[in-house]
Amino acid sequence: MDPVVTSFGAALVAAMATHEWSRAHAGVVAVWRRYRRDDPIAADLDALRERVTGARRAGRADVEDALVRIWQARALELLMDHPEAGDELRALLERVPAPAASAQVTIGRVTMRGEAHGTSTFNQFVGDQHYHDHRP
Repeated sequence: MDPVVTSFGAALVAAMATHEWSRAHAGVVAVWRRYRRDDPIAADLDALRERVTGARRAGRADVEDALVRIWQARALELLMDHPEAGDELRALLERVPAPAASAQVTIGRVTMRGEAHGTSTFNQFVGDQHYHDHRP
């Protein structure tokens, strides 16, 4: 799946309870209306926020995950019909960073290089790393 699509749903839902929500809302509405003038995107985003807020209050991570997937599907539909919208969604994701959350996904490029010599060990990860060395 296109990283923009994956990131879009996760970032949108994650931004709901942050100070970034108004910027995210305005940005999504602007992009959507450029390509789908009659889409009730603003009302849909308001409904999404209500659902996410309710799911968080109820401790329903499964509902929140489902809403992420729904908005990923909407982004995918938009990109299938208007591939040029991808650059705009990517720019929006860069302007409105996702807050630290389990659903956080970042678009970008990572270049890593590492060398190990002799008996040395090293690990390289992009994202969280949990390492437990069980050597004697």
